[in-house]
Amino acid sequence: MKRKLFCLVSSCVFAAAMLAGCDQGGSEAVSGAGTSEAAASSGASEETTTIKFWHTWQGLEAEKFEKIIEGFSEVRPDIKVEVLGSTTEEKQLIAMTSGDSFDVGFTMDCIANKWANSGALADMTPYIEANGTDTENYISSLMELGQIDGKQYGIPFTMDTYMLFYNKDILAEAGYTEPPKTWDEFSEMCEAVTQTDSNGDYTRLGYVPNYPGVTVAAIPYAYGASLYDAETNTVLANSPEMVAAMEQKYSLYSGFYDTAKVQKFRSGLGQYQSAENPFFTGAMAFSIEGEWFPTFIAEYAPDMNWGVAPLPSVQGNEANNDAFLQCGMLVIPEASKNKEAAYAFIEWLTSDECQVELCAQKGNLPATHSGLENASLFEQNPSLEPFAELANQENVRALTAAPFMGQYQNELSAVEEQMYNGDYTPREALDKVTESIQAVADEWAAGNG
Repeated sequence: MKRKLFCLVSSCVFAAAMLAGCDQGGSEAVSGAGTSEAAASSGASEETTTIKFWHTWQGLEAEKFEKIIEGFSEVRPDIKVEVLGSTTEEKQLIAMTSGDSFDVGFTMDCIANKWANSGALADMTPYIEANGTDTENYISSLMELGQIDGKQYGIPFTMDTYMLFYNKDILAEAGYTEPPKTWDEFSEMCEAVTQTDSNGDYTRLGYVPNYPGVTVAAIPYAYGASLYDAETNTVLANSPEMVAAMEQKYSLYSGFYDTAKVQKFRSGLGQYQSAENPFFTGAMAFSIEGEWFPTFIAEYAPDMNWGVAPLPSVQGNEANNDAFLQCGMLVIPEASKNKEAAYAFIEWLTSDECQVELCAQKGNLPATHSGLENASLFEQNPSLEPFAELANQENVRALTAAPFMGQYQNELSAVEEQMYNGDYTPREALDKVTESIQAVADEWAAGNG
């Protein structure tokens, strides 16, 4: 697939400014400045290079992350890092194309792949080669999400996988001693733990599939689904596996639950990253979350009696349950004027020392083999161990590398919400996405994306 000139029809995009930034950034010499030896020899440099680092984390996660970043100045006193958190895809895109770009960005893997295909990101291959970066140390399926035509435009940083959190006290109250192993058991337990008030309104539900938002791949992957076949350029949104997964989600609205009352219940749920999270308050018995969630529990519900288990399997197919893997990607905009210093910062962020400290405190998985195998990580944060075991399984899969995968996920989320409102059946919703995204895939394949 060809890389194309970065061009978006938007009032916030200024092509001339971006091209000027590309010219300025493209003339940098590449050296091994990212190594610790270079840092030591530089000492307290007379000149300090200031780089801007923009990331998407917020709240408690951002606080922990930015505290760790302060340690970079001890390793590289010649590089000053200005940090801006809570940035969005739109905000990062505007900055990259308006002549005032940041130098290092943290975004989701599918967004990085789209930006790389569009020409917005710098090729880090020369810096990787100059610094002797061990690219095989990164999880290969994630590393591929940052590659275009053999060049590396994104470096995996932290990664996520999903498991089923459950309230042990609520399950025990309903007569269960173990979490569900199949989706049939899951549905049964969701119905068993449901409670209503005197008006018949729900006060507790087993699980709400669109709180806090739709996670489009976790349950479909557990059903063995794939979203896209890159070899044949075929969108698989309405495959039998995808339909079955969507019907499972839909059943929690249209089956034994009353759709209108579920929507009313959901409208009153508390903020996700707070003590009012419905899983923490006992308003929900289950939550499908990533490895960060135990950190939230420790902060907001330290006395909660909870457990974690792999996502349920399809009945009769328990041995082949696939797990979903995604990552946050570190990127350097093509418009950055400080690419060499930016890559030195990326090298430090992805080192075992930094990753283990960050992941242990914040509750994430390193995207490197050495990080996942570091015993210190689990000594500092034992709750990460079951997620690391899941991430190391053979049947764990990331999204297929495709520049439209972010748009694909957004459309799946949108039609899923419409499905819960009664606008579509699961099949109708997925047929709609298939038609829409196949047209986008065809455009990219033809070089017009």
